[in-house]
Amino acid sequence: MSSSSTPSLLQSELYSLSNLSEIFAEFDSNDSGSLPVSYAYYLVKSCFLSDIPQEVVDDAVLELFGRNTLEITRDMYYTLVSYLVSNSDKTELALQLFNLFTQEKQVIVQSDLKAITTQLDENISTPELNEMISVADLNDDGEVDFSEFLAILKKTNFL
Repeated sequence: MSSSSTPSLLQSELYSLSNLSEIFAEFDSNDSGSLPVSYAYYLVKSCFLSDIPQEVVDDAVLELFGRNTLEITRDMYYTLVSYLVSNSDKTELALQLFNLFTQEKQVIVQSDLKAITTQLDENISTPELNEMISVADLNDDGEVDFSEFLAILKKTNFL
C-alpha cells in the first residue's frame, strides 16, 4: 500500500489556514460558520491530495468532539486536520496491518485469520478464531471492518 492513503506533513504544509478557510467556505455556502458533521469527511478529503478512509475521519471526529456532535465549525475543522496530520503515521501503519489480513478487501473474516495463522505456523482452532472475530466485532455482523480493527489496536495499546 502506498503512503498516499493518509496525509503527509508535506501535504498538510501546502494548506495554510487561509487555504483551509477557503475550503470550509466552499462548503459553507450560506456562511453560517458551521456544517453538518457528515461533511467532515469531504472537507478533509478536499484538503489532502490523497485518499483517506472515511472510517479514519469518523473515528477522529468521535474522539475529538464526541458522539453527540451534529455540526463542525471552522475551528473544529482546523483541529480535525491537525489531529489527522499528527496521527497519519499511526493510521498508515494500521492500514498496512489491516491489509495484511484482508488482502485489500474491506473486512476481516474468520478465513482471513485462519490464513494468517497458518502462514505463521500457529495451530488455532476454529472456535478460537471465531472468538477472536467476536471480540473485535463491535457491531456483531461477523466481520471486522477497519474502524473495529483500529479500536482493537488502540485498546491493546498497539497504536
